[in-house]
Amino acid sequence: MESGTRFRNDTSTNSNPPEKPRKEGNRDAFDELWWPLIHSTLGLRPLHMWDVGRRAHIQEGQRVLEVRAGHPLWRIYSGRVGNTGTFIALDINETINRRSRRIIQFLNLGKEKQSEQTITADENNLPFRDESMDIIIANGVETGESAYKEAFRVLKPKGRLISSEWGNYPSRLLGTDILSRIGFTNVHRRIGTPAGILIVPNMFVIASKPPSEDA
Repeated sequence: MESGTRFRNDTSTNSNPPEKPRKEGNRDAFDELWWPLIHSTLGLRPLHMWDVGRRAHIQEGQRVLEVRAGHPLWRIYSGRVGNTGTFIALDINETINRRSRRIIQFLNLGKEKQSEQTITADENNLPFRDESMDIIIANGVETGESAYKEAFRVLKPKGRLISSEWGNYPSRLLGTDILSRIGFTNVHRRIGTPAGILIVPNMFVIASKPPSEDA
């Protein structure tokens, strides 16, 4: 394979050995240990996720998508879709998703909910049809404009976007003018729960997709 022979024919006079590719698994394993221990204790991450669920106003029967889902603390509110709805946790990192599935199986003693899906995909190219989601939760307002355009595309008319940033300052939030330019309405910022010992608030950007002109 090309990746395995990249340095084999190197004839340069540089005596330094080639840098070894970083093993993604090492970083993932570190994140898996650091994230739940720090964020769930000193960082009060579960409190933040409870606040996310409260602001999302999830109703039974809805289709809800969370991008950058990461670890399965979204289970704090995913069950609100009931047996007739669907909650989709999306993350681009399959290693994290795989471990999340294992954690869910452990907590459920092997029982899986039909209403929950954990998938691996790019938030900038969502694998869903237009106007197919009632609510989209973006776990990090630094997601980027292209991802929010995708969120707008897959949201149903009158659908809601809840974008949160844990322990961040208002000055770093995605500008509400960008969301308005994309087409969102009722765009506003809200201060959320405290972020533990960091003494900075959790921040939210909440917006709606306007009703269809045909409605």
